[in-house]
Amino acid sequence: MRAISPVLCLVATLTTGLVLAPQGASAAAPQVAPTNLPEVQPTKPVAIKRITKLEAKNGAAVPGERRNVEATLTSGQSPLAGKTVRFKVRGKEGGPNISIVLGTAVTNAQGKATLEWEVPELAQAGYTLAATFAGDDDTRAASDEANFAIFKAMTTFDVAYNYGALDAHGGPHFGTLLIALRRDSDDEALTKTFKVTINEGLPTQAIKDYTTTNGFVTVLLPSDTNTWKVKLQFFGDAANQATQHDKTYSH
Repeated sequence: MRAISPVLCLVATLTTGLVLAPQGASAAAPQVAPTNLPEVQPTKPVAIKRITKLEAKNGAAVPGERRNVEATLTSGQSPLAGKTVRFKVRGKEGGPNISIVLGTAVTNAQGKATLEWEVPELAQAGYTLAATFAGDDDTRAASDEANFAIFKAMTTFDVAYNYGALDAHGGPHFGTLLIALRRDSDDEALTKTFKVTINEGLPTQAIKDYTTTNGFVTVLLPSDTNTWKVKLQFFGDAANQATQHDKTYSH
């Protein structure tokens, strides 16, 4: 066998490492990544909010009282604490056309929100108590409505009798009555009109309507007698019950 020339072996080794392109073809250009693609932000996890239930409590009051309004917030069987509930009272259809924002209260460990309300002079009627929770980052909003009844307040005449001179300088003496019409629930002196009848059916009879100013009115009794049979009548209104005072005063 003929020996292989070392020169031929070198040529063969070099040629096997070459890749020949087809005749007339050029070498491929290097690939460049595009630079105008939008930047992709990582997807944030979707928060699943708890489903809530709000239950407002029915109530009743008379004008002048302080009453608590209540609502309870839960999620499933669990009470939700530390949540803010907003309360409002409004008239029902066909009733008084009013809407009063009472304020807000925060739920306690039992999920109960309680707000004290000083009831204004509202007409006797049925009203709607609306409670609302606006929701937050992890809890869904909820609302509820309850019935709230307003009844007429009881009233009483407060009468002080005095006999004497009208001023410090002496002079003729007269009998006077200092009269206030008070609401029993809070003892407030009301500004109302009422009827005063003195010695009804007698020659000294006097009848007049009076309206309290700053809660009181002064009535001067007739001077031609020293005995006065007095009848005071308040006939009531939409928010207050009627009342009457009968008493004989004498000097």
